[in-house]
Amino acid sequence: MASEREIFSDSGPVDLTAVDWNNPQHRRIVAVSLVQGTYCMQHDRRHNLQAVAPPWWESFNFKPVEELYDEHDCSIFGAIFEFNITTSCVNSLRQKPPRYVIAFRGTTIKTDTIKQDLKLDFQFIQNKLQQSTRFQLAMQAVEYWVSRVGAPNIWLAGHSLGSAIALVVGKNMVKEGFYIETYLFNPPFASFPIELLKNENLKRVIRFTNSVMKAGVAVTRRSQYQRSQIDHSFNVLSGWIPYLFVNPLDPICAEYIGYFEHRENMVEAGVRNIARHATQNSLGSLIFCGTGKDSEPSHLIPSAYLTINVSPTQDLKQAHGIKQWWKQNINCQFKQYQYRFLSSGLNNSSGGERSLWHEVTIIIVASNAATRANSLINFDLLGMCSPLNIDHTRSNWASGIGWLIASLTWKETLSASPWAEARASAFWTWTGLRVMPWHWASYF
Repeated sequence: MASEREIFSDSGPVDLTAVDWNNPQHRRIVAVSLVQGTYCMQHDRRHNLQAVAPPWWESFNFKPVEELYDEHDCSIFGAIFEFNITTSCVNSLRQKPPRYVIAFRGTTIKTDTIKQDLKLDFQFIQNKLQQSTRFQLAMQAVEYWVSRVGAPNIWLAGHSLGSAIALVVGKNMVKEGFYIETYLFNPPFASFPIELLKNENLKRVIRFTNSVMKAGVAVTRRSQYQRSQIDHSFNVLSGWIPYLFVNPLDPICAEYIGYFEHRENMVEAGVRNIARHATQNSLGSLIFCGTGKDSEPSHLIPSAYLTINVSPTQDLKQAHGIKQWWKQNINCQFKQYQYRFLSSGLNNSSGGERSLWHEVTIIIVASNAATRANSLINFDLLGMCSPLNIDHTRSNWASGIGWLIASLTWKETLSASPWAEARASAFWTWTGLRVMPWHWASYF
């Protein structure tokens, strides 16, 4: 038996009888209704009937032209809907509605689908969703319809697991040169939901520490070529701005709020390159980057139109539920985040790299300073600077106690390099060394 949520006349957006395609709220409601239609398609298939699903698309003048099946559980996980062009839709045509919408359902807690759906949920967390048959079928369908009608005439939409599929498909299409309007409802963020913490100071500290860790690991484990490739990929994706719809009380998607806010705060604080590495990487992807596996985080994107539902939410089920998004009276906050790191003056007009050279001195103050300094003589901060030059005449090598001076010059390549000062400081802190300005050394 169908639940109230699945019956359009009981819980659907029945009041939206005339769609204004220039109205963002109407576009959201149509997109999420078609996603709900894919859920109901699977419901009707399970019960061998066709009673619940059709109103979810017919109410907005759409019809299904293809269903997407997962062969592992014989379920419908998506569908392609075509907009019916009729004489009554002249006004809609002037507003340019989508000709086709490709929609994907999320996880359903039913005996016939739960095993495969949860398997795919874990594959997404492990950054392996692209290896799944479901993703590959979705990708093939999108490529086919784009080749037929063009990317500007297509929308992608999904909820939960379905939004993860739509997100990864959308990213792949951008890399092929096609930008598809995309609606992602409660998209999963593969990380601990820091956003759910109540203490704002604690959230800031955790996020900053996490960002520094990711930036440091990225520099340590990735080559300059790998970092340049990731920079290029993120910049290619930056022009694609999907619509993300999240609830701050939903642990599955809420971290997108902090992800974008924190990046903006880091840039404003002047630590742009740390923010750049942190926003491009997850700790999981960095751990596996040296194994030869595809390590690009599936859930991370450079730009987005973020919609946050701040209406009262009763519980987790409601916070993650699809029903909230087809309501017209929900209280939402909106913000567009645009990734602009390489458009902020870091590249010169000729397209080449601008560089800065820094001259510093480190005063080594450790009980075994000589031993540590000796091990640093050929250390070049992972290719970012010249070897250390130790001044042996001002050190106490015999006892290994005291201090010595080491001068260091490094080149910071502004268009692609990590934040050299932060990395150097982190290294010196780790080895027990102290960094001092050159003029201080004159007093010793």
